[in-house]
Amino acid sequence: IKEKYANPSAILKLYRKLLFFKNFLDVDKPLILCEGKTDVIYLRSAIRKLTEFHPKLANLNQGAITFNVRFFKYSAQAHDVLKLGGGTGDLKHFLLAFQERFAEFNSPPIPHPVILLIDNDDGTDSVFPVIKNKFHVTADLKTDLPFYHLWENLFLLKTPAKGAAGKSFIEECFPPALMQTLIEGKKFSLDKKHNAPNEYGKLIFGEMVVKPNVAKIDFSGFSTILTRIVAAIDQYETMKIRKAAVGTPV
Repeated sequence: IKEKYANPSAILKLYRKLLFFKNFLDVDKPLILCEGKTDVIYLRSAIRKLTEFHPKLANLNQGAITFNVRFFKYSAQAHDVLKLGGGTGDLKHFLLAFQERFAEFNSPPIPHPVILLIDNDDGTDSVFPVIKNKFHVTADLKTDLPFYHLWENLFLLKTPAKGAAGKSFIEECFPPALMQTLIEGKKFSLDKKHNAPNEYGKLIFGEMVVKPNVAKIDFSGFSTILTRIVAAIDQYETMKIRKAAVGTPV
């Protein structure tokens, strides 16, 4: 896969261009790109429960919810063609290539922002140098701006800085007791590479702990992240209005 991505065929180049345009430029709603599938479960559940963020992030009509944001869907196709399989390592490559991919379309009008959401932990070591060198935006574990506008419709958000070191991760938005949930006697572990027989990982936590208990879980800890998402969306709307006023395409 690495060789195919580094030396793509003409067909792969065209397909990559199509997928980039479809997923990140011709978007019908603000797009949120998380580190992985479980983060999407968390955020969709939080938006569903925290009605103060309706209608900015969702509409609720007679119990049926319609989301006003879209979440990037990780797939084998996204991994093979766009080199997006989840994690900050892949997001690094996405950031490095964004301006080049964008330039292939002669600055088309972009209706909505693309918002990258990452944990404010050691994984940022692969992201912060890129945003500094490519976009001239400085961030570190201790900075705590609501969002970081990188370029055009591209924004970066990180989980709120905590403690002296600033490190945090999205699961900390849940009540601590929830992460103590046992499944068949196994404990929850954040270690993505663990193989301990008495532990389970994030995907099982999302599917078997969060999803079935959405109605009972306190999602108030997600309010800061959702507020930051709304702030980035509002900022992009303001940018579009300003550019339209001077006749500059967005």
